[in-house]
This record gives sequence, structure tokens and C-alpha cells, in this order.
Amino acid sequence: MKIKNIKKTSCLLTSLVLSTNIITKAQQLPDPDGLPADMTKPVKVFIIMGQSNTLEFGNVAGITTDGTLEHATKTENLYPFMIDNAGNWTTRQDVRNVSAMERRGSMNVYRNDWLTVSGNKIGIEIGIGHQLGNALNEPVMILKSSIGNRALGWDLLPPGSRQYEFDIPDSSGNNTTYVFPGYKGSPEKWVKGTEPVPIGWYAGLQYDADTRNAKTILSELDKYYPGATNYEVAGFLWWQGDRDSRSPAHTAMYEKNLVQLIKSLRTDFNAPNAAFVTASLGQSLENDSTSNHGKILQAMKSAASDKYQQELGDNIGFVYTNPLSKGGTSGGHYNGNAQTYMNVGLAMGKEMIKQLEGDTADPNSAIEIWRKETFTPNEAAISGNAADPDKDGIKNIIEYAIGTDPKVKNTTDAIQLEKTGNTITLTYNKNNNATDIDLSVEYSFGLESSSWNLLSTNPVITPTPGNVDQMKATITVPSSEKTRFYRLKASMK
Repeated sequence: MKIKNIKKTSCLLTSLVLSTNIITKAQQLPDPDGLPADMTKPVKVFIIMGQSNTLEFGNVAGITTDGTLEHATKTENLYPFMIDNAGNWTTRQDVRNVSAMERRGSMNVYRNDWLTVSGNKIGIEIGIGHQLGNALNEPVMILKSSIGNRALGWDLLPPGSRQYEFDIPDSSGNNTTYVFPGYKGSPEKWVKGTEPVPIGWYAGLQYDADTRNAKTILSELDKYYPGATNYEVAGFLWWQGDRDSRSPAHTAMYEKNLVQLIKSLRTDFNAPNAAFVTASLGQSLENDSTSNHGKILQAMKSAASDKYQQELGDNIGFVYTNPLSKGGTSGGHYNGNAQTYMNVGLAMGKEMIKQLEGDTADPNSAIEIWRKETFTPNEAAISGNAADPDKDGIKNIIEYAIGTDPKVKNTTDAIQLEKTGNTITLTYNKNNNATDIDLSVEYSFGLESSSWNLLSTNPVITPTPGNVDQMKATITVPSSEKTRFYRLKASMK
């Protein structure tokens, strides 16, 4: 993927940076050049999902009315790339804007045009589309498939999600244990010990509908991007959380469900290396970890941190939207303020570009040379750092770091453990050709723990044939310690 006007970087490990991405006059985009994209290249598809935050609620008309797009562009002189010299809305001929919504069991397509402003409302797709169209050389499709009032913990629950129990107190403070369904379970919850009575809805029904509609559109690509014959799902954008914040159970499970969502979307769209960007609700404050919507913000931050780097890769982004919001809340659609939708869209687009920068890695770097030697051009989809083509549970970046073949299933774990009394010996390999990798051992006291700690013991190094060293670390643990987990962490220098 070619990215225009972006400084190349070989750093694939993205640490969490809470960038507010506020759009100032100095950061404005250039005017669209009005030229079509190079149609010899596959269309880069970016799928927007979520609930009503993603829909079109930003008011357009009203040049003297604060909060409208006309007022922002023509009175406050914001977003000048949106207006041409004649005072009309600009149109990007390199970005297709497609929106679909499930209605009464069937797909309703309500947008299928070149990116511009038409009608009385806008959504985040306008800002996203302008950012990506400006940054990428390939044709771009912004494909939105969503509807309002949907919870990740229920309607949008992704495949692979499992049933769980959760205690909910009543008005007297007495807890009742409820069972919440896994994917395709019904109803939304039931009292533990009672028989669930299915309703005409199931967990994940909206996920199934939204992904099905997006796939239908992509299966008829030429209908929605004239002249296109091929595409790649390059990224997903997620702005959601209001409905989940109204349930303590859905709130508590949000981080786990969001991680599973990323995995499921990548699988369903055959896009194992697709970037993912999520954005907080506009009313949520960065340091809020007590309210439900604040907890959802923290869950999003966590999913985008290096906590899940081994599991999800290094192209998960987060946008903190409170400084971008012009008032109101997600439940009231931010009072229809067009600046909120423009600001958030531009920020999400900018963050998506940042997550795509890994595609511009130095082709002469050690890992890119290894990638070229290991995978054929037709295997690009399984060559990313987070991919696991041999399905042995070891990601490509770890295979590279320890010197194993990512296309041949390993019969042993990446790190071997031997315990004698209170002494634990950890043995693993290190590829000396992987000069751009930091390889370390981390430990934790539970798989669900949010804190993995660096094992500071220096390993004993034993050279072996093939330019791979054996690393052996010996530690002593307290006899009272019952459980400890270890993992290898590989990150780009």
C-alpha cells in the first residue's frame, strides 16, 4: 500500500498515544484534485461499524446557525477543502462513499456515490474519506454497515464469544446472578438456575447482518465502485459504546468483546492484517475509570495498547474524542453538531493512516528481507507480523525472532519451562539475524491480568548451528506461589 506524504518508518510496535488530533487551520487538508484513482490497483476498503454514532446526524444547512456544516465552512472558514471556489461542496473522485443498513431483514443501501456532501446530514465518513483519499494512492471505498441502538455485548457480539455469569444488585443491594449468552445465544440474559426462553433475536444477530451486508456490497464491487475489479479490506473503524454503557455486564465485558470483534472481523473478511481504529464516546473523560462510559473508554485504550500486541498485532489505534466534541452526548447524537462529526471523522482517518504506516516499512530492513525470503508474493495475506499461517499459535513476528519457519507447525512451545523445586528454568531461542527485534520474557499471575511484568534475569547464551542462540534463564520463585504465566514478547526496535 502506497501512502502519500507520510514519512516512512520501520517501527511496527505502536505504543498507545492519546492523541486528540484536533484539526487546526495549520493542519487542514489540501483541496481534492478532482482526479480519479488509478484503477489498475485494488480498491482499499475501510469498513465503518458500530451504532448510531456512526450514522449521519451532523446538521448541514444553516449558514448563520452555529453547529451546522455550512456555518463551520462558510462562516468560521473551517475545513476549506470541503468548499470549492464557487462555494459548492467538493467531490472526491478517488473515494467511494457507500452506506448500508439492515431493515426488516433486508439490506437498504442509502449511500452509493463519490465522497461529497449531499442531503441534510453528514457522518464521520466524510472526514475519514478525505483523510484516506488524500493519503493513499489507491482507490478508496468507505463502506459503512451499521444501525443505531446496538450493543457489542448483545446485538453485535462477535463469533467465538462465550456465555458468562454476572452479578447484578437490586435496589436493596442484593445480588442476583444472571447468565449472559455467547454468540447466537438467546435471550439477552436470564437468572442462573432458570431455563432460558429464546426470543426473536440472538446474540450477534446484528453482527451477522452488518457483516453480511458489507460482504454483499463487496461481492458486487463494480456496482459500488465503477470500474473496480479487485479489492482489499485494509481497515475497520469502530465508534460505539453508548448502548453497552447502560449495562454493567456489557461494560465489564467490553474489552474482551472488543478484542474478539477485531479477530472476528479480520477472519470474516479474510483480512488478517487489517488495521483497526476505535474512538471513545465524546462525553467520556480520559481519566474516568468509574462511570460505565469511562470504563468503556479504558477498555478501548487497553485494546489499542501493547497488552494485545502479540495477539492482535501492532496496528490497533485509539482516538480520544472528548476534546473534539462540541457538546452533547452520544445518546443525544452530540446535538447534531456537524463539527463533532467532522472532527471525529478526521481524527479517526488520521489515526487509520498512522496504523497503515507499517506498510511503508524499509524494504531493506532485516525483517522485510526475511519476509521476502520466507513468503511468495501470493502469500502477502499471511505474511504480516500478527499472522499465524501454520496455525501453531505462534505469530510470524515470534517465528522470526526465534528463527523458526512460520509455514511449518512447531511441535514445541516457543518457550520451554522446567521446574525443580522452587527453581524454574526458561529456555527459548533467539535469531541473531533478527537485529531489529527486542526479544524479552514477561510473566503474569493470571491470563486475564492487565499487567505483564518484564523478567529482568539475564539469560545464559549458548550458540547453536544456524545463527540461532539458545537462551536459558533461571529464576527462583516463592514456594507459596501457585500460578505464574510466562510469554515471549517480540517488538520492533
